[in-house]
Amino acid sequence: MRCSGTTVPTGSGYAKGCLFIKTDAATGTKGLYENQGTTTTASFNLVGSITGSELDLGTLASPLTHTAVADKAFSVYSTQSSADGATSYEPILFYTTLTGAGQVGGRVRAFLTANVALGAWVNALKGELTFGASGRTTGLLLLLWRK
Repeated sequence: MRCSGTTVPTGSGYAKGCLFIKTDAATGTKGLYENQGTTTTASFNLVGSITGSELDLGTLASPLTHTAVADKAFSVYSTQSSADGATSYEPILFYTTLTGAGQVGGRVRAFLTANVALGAWVNALKGELTFGASGRTTGLLLLLWRK
């Protein structure tokens, strides 16, 4: 559910997870809100910036805080039904061009800090591939692991 206007809503009638786009947000002004309350008591909180060149979801000083294990700060679900066997489908693409001589890096990082004794296993980055009943590959399946 999505709604828009010039004043962030309060009250009832907005589903949990409803996005509100503040239509009078000027350049550089944050204008995307999510209802983290309930349908009866809306609580729209700022998600990030929809103007400018960045999308910020929390900061080191002010992280997004969740109390339930199932809560997600950011989720992307996509379905692609093309039968094109010549072009790879990429639901998310991180594309970086380094233009400064002597630069290093350019990668996408997953960073996990543990300040407690953890359980039997932990992942800083997890990739998962599941083949359904008819799923298979006729070519290369590449799994990389680096310790």
